[in-house]
Amino acid sequence: MKPVVVASHRCRHLPILLLAVFLVAGCSRPEASLRNAPTAPAITRLPVDAASAKVLAHEIGTASLLHSPAPVRTVKPALRALIDNGWKPSAGLQLEMKPLRTVYRGGQKINCYTIRFTSHQWQGKPVRIFGFYGYPASMGGKRPALLLVHGGGGYATLDRVIEAGAAGFASLSIDLPGKGLQRERYSRSTGPDMTVEQIFTTNPQITDNYLYNAVLSQMRSITFLCSRPEVDAGRIGLVGVSWGGATGLITTSLDKRVKCFVDLFGAGYLRDGSTWYDYFMKLPRRDFDTWEANFDSSRYVQDITVPVLGVTGTNDNCYYLEQFLRTQSNIRPTPQLLLLPNLDHKINPQAKEAYYCWLRAQLLGKPLRPPMLNGLRVAATERGVRMFVLPGGQVPVTGADICYGGVGNVGWTNRRWQTVRCDADAGKCWWSGEFALPSQVAYAFATVHFADGSMLSTPVHSLSRVVINNRAYALDVPRPYAGPVQTEAYQLAGLLGAQITHDVDAGKVALGLNGKEAQLPAQKLGELLFVQLRPAAEQLGGKITWRKGDGTSVRVPVARAQ
Repeated sequence: MKPVVVASHRCRHLPILLLAVFLVAGCSRPEASLRNAPTAPAITRLPVDAASAKVLAHEIGTASLLHSPAPVRTVKPALRALIDNGWKPSAGLQLEMKPLRTVYRGGQKINCYTIRFTSHQWQGKPVRIFGFYGYPASMGGKRPALLLVHGGGGYATLDRVIEAGAAGFASLSIDLPGKGLQRERYSRSTGPDMTVEQIFTTNPQITDNYLYNAVLSQMRSITFLCSRPEVDAGRIGLVGVSWGGATGLITTSLDKRVKCFVDLFGAGYLRDGSTWYDYFMKLPRRDFDTWEANFDSSRYVQDITVPVLGVTGTNDNCYYLEQFLRTQSNIRPTPQLLLLPNLDHKINPQAKEAYYCWLRAQLLGKPLRPPMLNGLRVAATERGVRMFVLPGGQVPVTGADICYGGVGNVGWTNRRWQTVRCDADAGKCWWSGEFALPSQVAYAFATVHFADGSMLSTPVHSLSRVVINNRAYALDVPRPYAGPVQTEAYQLAGLLGAQITHDVDAGKVALGLNGKEAQLPAQKLGELLFVQLRPAAEQLGGKITWRKGDGTSVRVPVARAQ
């Protein structure tokens, strides 16, 4: 017998409407069990009409938004050589290492050095890499180590090495190869120059590309770190900024000596949106396709198997937020995130402290279970919407924020985000914040602050406001980043006396009807969210309308179930 969903007689012929809306957020998965969280209401399960699903899937296939997996990458001979060369023994480094100074910071005695080593050959000449190296000598024993990689226009700095030493790490900050824009006076390394032209060239050979040389120099830098007697070669992390983040994704996928990675801004899918888009359009299509196949980091992230923390500003003007989140969503295990509202290509002191807390948890073996985010919930209120976030781990929570911004006709770099401070609910288990949606559709995410100084954010989710019979309902239907934002998206609309939300953790859609809930699978965000409502419509009577992006609609009448 099919379970019965109780409905008011006024709902008997009520249509279920699906409206178009932007869907712009990646699915989130739980990192830990929710056994200790407040229990959800009892669930009535609705049956699925498999035959109807096939028919309707065919009818609405052109409007479906399905997740496209990361492209399959075959290791080309040039990249195979890169891996082999990166693992050369330390004897080939031709190392020059000179004491620089001893610095006292954060209770640590940090011995600092300048180093130069041979990374590889380029156009018949050795590429010599310069760097600052340091380690906390007062701690004794073998220490975990960090490779610190700058971005475009950057160079090695002693300050970053001292910061890492004060945090308990040995570290190496390098000048990536060559000179280049804003590096003419500061970079002390040799090799190809860091220019836009060199970054995107694949001529005359793949190995002439700057990113190839940058990744190889990072792998050789790890070889240097592994050779040091004060370094634990089994605990090496990488921190990359901007292009250092984009190339760091490649290095982390290729070099299994890297045990964790902090990605500051770096992303793939640059063709779909980035500050270099206009330059791409000037390249011959064949040349850019070759570059993308070999050097866009999206082609490598599926091979990353270590913990990753992705940090970016919501308004980053180099690697846009959508491409950043899409890159992160294709990494397994799913990375943790830290999103900084209204910041562009900058990191503030709080974010720096947060990612060092994360690195300590990964590499120093702290006894407490590190912070994590276990869940996100959305509920409609008379004012608008209330978002709930569930922190995890054993580190106490000191607070949480909800950041939201209207969609409007603005790009990611110009969107303004507002912040709402959260309150503790259910014995400080869930934290929630309430706000009115600024427009018909808004974006929102939550950031949780922990007592050790760390911070973690949820992915960005889409929220919508639907008014039916003078009642408002909020909806959260995140989707994997499968490409540019598509306007022929869809939205589940509320039923009279019902509230529809999306259970991010369990991958379910919760449909509440007059106080009872039906939990429906949401495996495919195109056809299934639409099809799975048909049994509910059969219980109520009425019809389902699918409104497609081209203005046409598919209408499916259904009879009330007996």
